[in-house]
Amino acid sequence: MDSCLIRIVYLLTLGVGGGYLLDPLPIDDTTDLSRSPEFIRHPQDAYITTKNKVVVLSCTARHATQVNFKCNEEWVRPKSVRNEIRFDPHTKTRYIDSEITVTRSQVEEYFDVYRCVCVAWSGPKTAVESDRAKIQIAHLKKHFVREPVHTSIEAGYPVQLQCLPPEGAPMPEVFWLHDGQPIDPSQDGNFIISPDGGLILNLARLNDAGNYTCGAKNIAARRTTEPAILTVYVNGGWSDYGAWTACDARCGRGIQKRFRACNNPEPLHGGLGCLGSPVQKGDCNVVCPAEDGQWSSWSEWSSCSPDCLHQRRRTCTNPEPSNGGAFCVGQDVMSGNCTGGMCRGAKLSKMTQQKKVPILFGSKLDNNPARIDITLSGRQSDSSTWRLYLGVAGAFAAVFLAIAVLIVVIRRRRNQPIYDMPNDNRHYQTDFKQPLRGLPNNSNFSMKLPPFNREAMFLSKSGQAFDNFRDLRNSPTQNSQSPLIEMNSSCRSDSSIEKPRCDSQASFEKSSLHSTTNSSNYAESECEPSEATPLNGMAGNESHQSLASFANIPQLPDPDCIVFSSLGPAGGQLNLPASGVALTVPEGCVKKGWHVEFFLGVSRESTDRPRVTDRQTLLSPVVIFGTSEPCLGKSTVLSFNHCAYINTFNDWNLTVWYNDCMSEGDFGQWKKIAILGQETINTPCYTQLDTKKVHILTDMPGRYALVGQSKVNCSAVKNLKLAVFAPETPASECSVRVYCVEDTKDALEAVTKIESQLGAVLMDKPQTLRFQDTGKPLSLTVEDVFDGWQVKAGGQQQEIPFTHIWSGQQAALHSSFSLVPTSFPVETLPRCNVVVRQVDSVYTQTLLMQGTPLIDNRPKNVYANLTVSQFGGSTAGISTTKTVFRIPGSTRRKFCGLMDVPRAQGNDWRMLAQKLQVDRYINYFATKPSPTDQILTLWEARNREETALSDLVAILRLMDRMDVVELLQSNLACWL
Repeated sequence: MDSCLIRIVYLLTLGVGGGYLLDPLPIDDTTDLSRSPEFIRHPQDAYITTKNKVVVLSCTARHATQVNFKCNEEWVRPKSVRNEIRFDPHTKTRYIDSEITVTRSQVEEYFDVYRCVCVAWSGPKTAVESDRAKIQIAHLKKHFVREPVHTSIEAGYPVQLQCLPPEGAPMPEVFWLHDGQPIDPSQDGNFIISPDGGLILNLARLNDAGNYTCGAKNIAARRTTEPAILTVYVNGGWSDYGAWTACDARCGRGIQKRFRACNNPEPLHGGLGCLGSPVQKGDCNVVCPAEDGQWSSWSEWSSCSPDCLHQRRRTCTNPEPSNGGAFCVGQDVMSGNCTGGMCRGAKLSKMTQQKKVPILFGSKLDNNPARIDITLSGRQSDSSTWRLYLGVAGAFAAVFLAIAVLIVVIRRRRNQPIYDMPNDNRHYQTDFKQPLRGLPNNSNFSMKLPPFNREAMFLSKSGQAFDNFRDLRNSPTQNSQSPLIEMNSSCRSDSSIEKPRCDSQASFEKSSLHSTTNSSNYAESECEPSEATPLNGMAGNESHQSLASFANIPQLPDPDCIVFSSLGPAGGQLNLPASGVALTVPEGCVKKGWHVEFFLGVSRESTDRPRVTDRQTLLSPVVIFGTSEPCLGKSTVLSFNHCAYINTFNDWNLTVWYNDCMSEGDFGQWKKIAILGQETINTPCYTQLDTKKVHILTDMPGRYALVGQSKVNCSAVKNLKLAVFAPETPASECSVRVYCVEDTKDALEAVTKIESQLGAVLMDKPQTLRFQDTGKPLSLTVEDVFDGWQVKAGGQQQEIPFTHIWSGQQAALHSSFSLVPTSFPVETLPRCNVVVRQVDSVYTQTLLMQGTPLIDNRPKNVYANLTVSQFGGSTAGISTTKTVFRIPGSTRRKFCGLMDVPRAQGNDWRMLAQKLQVDRYINYFATKPSPTDQILTLWEARNREETALSDLVAILRLMDRMDVVELLQSNLACWL
């Protein structure tokens, strides 16, 4: 021991207040009793382990005469306190080092936290306490609060493995092992251990795959979890296409192919294969060489004629002339004199001139027939011939009359109403441009129909139906179907047919409709054969919102593009199949006991589109939906097509635009309500972008559109649809129109209708062309014009400016080419190729015209039948809950109850959103009362294939949620 330390043994006396005080220590001249004691070392917190069953607490004070310990407010017996006094010769200061020993049994006997404090005196009334020290028994529990789970991540993406250590004292330190080797974040910057114990990989690499073990340790013990497997996979990518194969047709239209491989990169470790086909097929056209016609062999000689001549013929069919080849040269008929006694002689000619008819009678007894010449007058012969002709004509007329009567009877039975209707004398006049089915094509014909009652389409809860449709049965067209709504339509275009324009009005007049039946049928929309099926009826005591409660219903020029329906708490779906638009109304969107009117429409008016800048582009149609009840219980899903090329998704800035205006003539103000990738909890909707469709979860009725813009230093790509039309019959001049519109079903449907009204037909299958944001125009060139036609001088090539196409503001954008025949008469339509390409771009497409229409797209007479269910809903294009929702309401509520509860393994609604690929902005679902319910609504709208339910069960199995799988299997066994 240091020589400066002096060990002193002193006596004890019982101090004032019950504490043990030491006898005064020896005091020398250097001790300053006027100064208060001061601790320069305080007792520290200590832990007792199983190996070391005691702990030593120590403290050091200066300017003190006495030092003792007090634990849990009780003085430690002096015999347990060890004090040492030392002097600093330089400062002449006296120090007292004091320590005690605390055993495990002392700590265990005290049921609260065991604390000790060091007390120093410099006089009888001068005492100073040190900091309190806490003594605990060191421990570490066995079970982790959260263990890492098996995880799969695509290479190049960040991933986090969760870990929460078990409780312990002191606080355990978290460490990680990769395949049994410790991970040191200071050595590998790709790893980060978060404050809560999780392991973060900034970018998952292929060599990062393996077993990861989370560990926790303190002075008491060391614990580890079960290894979690991290799989780093690589999704496959397509290589570039190879060269095109040769055209498989010897001449004319054919198919050529080119191939690509899924090796850029190859899928690894369970990564997805490449989407799409490795083979791309394209139309090709080989110019057929001209083939001259050749004569067939001569036929046999005919019998000898009265003038002693016979003939034989041949045809130019060996082969026929084709592709502009020359016709056979020479005569097709050869005549010659009869020889060899074949001529009948002059007597037969004379008899023929006298109109004698020889009649031969043969007899068994006489081998030589007897000839009887009967001479007939010209008048008698002509009379017999005419009687024969009249008899044959009468027979044909009787057959046709019988067939016509049969058709009328069948149609009358087919159109027989299923209920009786009272008479009503109210009529209105309708002027149709197209003749009705079964009626003469007379432009002066007018048909009387009862006035259409908009309010009666959705009846009140009294259950009223039709009362004035008997006029249809008494009208001249009782055996034919009738249009539902009067449409006065006029189509006009300028001489160049550059921008055909159609103005239509659908007028609705009010009337009261009554029905004597509760049968529920459907109403068909003109734009597509109806998909409507009846919805569930409603009880008489349920409330119902009438169509009249709509503040403003948009009067769309095209009645084919709007559909109405009354939906109850069970929900349903509205569809416009020809436009690719749907509205999914989930269960619970309409409150219990109510029925709410919904309508869904598409506006094709250019004035109704949002005004975008030169660099922005409209990527979808303007879709409208509205309700008679402004407050909905849940969000609906609005689904429609878009034309953004998703393979360049990182090049796009996509936004959802919204307009709450519903009235006609006032198009309101468009505003951005969502920027994809920058959503916050204040974003009012969720947008799910798929390859060709966009689905918007929203509860705000109004107009919606998707608008895009290229990111900085990027050139986004959108898809255009190219369609070529020409007149159905050849004329002195043929106008070929090539449309360049957005690649959506509605855009193609719109131009097809326009061309149908102009009497044109589609000449080739519509092709898709990728159009890049480079500022370059679109070039259209007519090539390979076949014989018989030529392009007007100077009109072989045209260009459409970039801004006209990119903005998407001009509906039915197209170019026209005029072709004129080189010879007459004109027998076929022109044959040529139209090559469409963007200037300085790799994207090109060829449209082939083979002289015949691709399909017959002439307008057909379309009729709408109106029937009303007992709650009065017109259900054109409506699907019932049985056909829309794969999971019934009761099963769905149990499903949500199980998945909404957070789980330590993470296999709750959050993992479900990830597996269904709807986790782009998962916080949207977190703000809803039931996140799973929102996810299932979106799943119902996106997945319409028959295997959707089986695929969902497979995902739940991968999530290890067998409780939900058993729920679905027990309730939906017939569908799995």
